[in-house]
Amino acid sequence: MIFCHKPVTGLFQKRLNRFLCLVSINGRDEYAHLPNSGRQKELLTPGRRTILSEAQNLDRATKYTVHAVSFSNRWVCVDSTVANHVAAEMVRKGSLVLFNGYSDVKQEHVIGSHRFDLLLTGENLLPLVVEVKSATLVCRGGIATFPDAPTTRGTSHLKALSKMSCEGSACAIIFIVLRSDARTFTPNRKTDPNFADALIAARDSGVSINSVRCKVTKRAITVIDEIKVSLC
Repeated sequence: MIFCHKPVTGLFQKRLNRFLCLVSINGRDEYAHLPNSGRQKELLTPGRRTILSEAQNLDRATKYTVHAVSFSNRWVCVDSTVANHVAAEMVRKGSLVLFNGYSDVKQEHVIGSHRFDLLLTGENLLPLVVEVKSATLVCRGGIATFPDAPTTRGTSHLKALSKMSCEGSACAIIFIVLRSDARTFTPNRKTDPNFADALIAARDSGVSINSVRCKVTKRAITVIDEIKVSLC
C-alpha cells in the first residue's frame, strides 16, 4: 500500500506536543503534523531520518506530515492512520485467515457509544466487528508491544468487544506492527495493566486476537506475515 506518493526526506528535531513536531528539511526548520498520539520516545529523537509529505491544502497550519522514521537501519511507520488502510487492504486481498469470505468493508462503524475501525460483511457470515491498533514499539528479542502510553479508550473498546462477543457477535482486534523486526506480540502490561487485563478478558470472551508485521519503505507498506500473540 502506498502511504506517501511524493516522499520528502528530513531530519527530526523535536516534538512540540502530541501532534506537532519540528523537522529540518534541506537545512530549514519546518513544523510538521505527527498523526500519532503515542509517546514513541525511542523513535522520535533529534537527528533521526524522517519521511514526510507536503500538504496539498495551502491553508493548513503545518506544511508537512510525518510518516516514517529510520531506526536500526529500517523504516518504521509512525503514522497511526495507516493501520486501518492496511487492515482494509488485507480484507480485500484475503491475506489473513480471519478475513476469509468477507467481501465488504465499512470503516468507522458506530455501535452505541463506541466507534470501531471496521465492520466486515460477507455472504453466509456473521458481520465481523474489527478494532485495529498500530504498534511501533518493539523490545529486545523482537517482541512487539502495545500500548506505549496508557489508553483508557483502547481498554473501553476491548470491554465493549467482550460484551458483544458474549452476546453472539463476531469480534476481533488486530495489532498491526508498522515495522519488520517483530517476531511476537504481547500487550504492554508495564505501561497499561488495565489494557493487558482487558485483552485477556476479550480473548476469554471469544474475541479473536491477531497481529501482523509489516515492511516499510519510503513510499509504501507491505504486510509480511502474521506473528504469534502471547497474552501473559
